[in-house]
Order: sequence, then structure tokens, then C-alpha cells
Amino acid sequence: MGKYNGWKRISPLSKSASATLTKAESGCLILAAADAITLTLPPVADSAGVHYTIKVTAAHSSGVAVDGSGSETIDGTSTITSIAQYAVVELVCDGSTWHIITQGDNTDGIWAKS
Repeated sequence: MGKYNGWKRISPLSKSASATLTKAESGCLILAAADAITLTLPPVADSAGVHYTIKVTAAHSSGVAVDGSGSETIDGTSTITSIAQYAVVELVCDGSTWHIITQGDNTDGIWAKS
């Protein structure tokens, strides 16, 4: 990816169905465009340095879930979910776990852990 004024360009990628994210999608802005979908992260053992920014782009009644692969966790929890339109979460893997770097939405809500 190229740079723009010192910032990386982020390629948007829309997801309208449940999917497992790939390492090739690392660095992309994942737009969660449908309700009641789960985005599963790839296994940590193969994902050191992988980074995603996930944004909920529409109002949702059931929510968008982000899930670790198998029994793997995200900051100690198996799944994070948000129903808030415009909610965003940024995740990075260090090769042994997924870390939430930033999170929020237009109403200062947070992603619920379960």
C-alpha cells in the first residue's frame, strides 16, 4: 500500500455476510455492511503483525460480532459485538493473541465482550 501525507492508504473492503478474515486483508478497512454477521479472525500462530480496522456501516438490531479463531481470544474474551452504527474497532495480532488497539462509535459506546 502507498502512503498519503505520511499515513497509509487504507483500502475499504465491504463484508455483507459472515466470513473469516484473511491475512491478505490485513491493513484493510473492513466495512461490516449487514446485520447479524460474524467476522472471524485468522489463527494467531500465522498472524503476527496482521492488523484490521472494522467499522459497522449501518444500523443493526442483532449486531456485528468479531470472533477469535476456534478458542482463541481478543483481549481475553472470545467475541466482541457492537450494534451501534459507525462503531469501529482496531485489532492487531502479536503472534500469540489479538489485541484491541482502539474502539468507539459515534455515541462513545464500546464493544461488548462475551
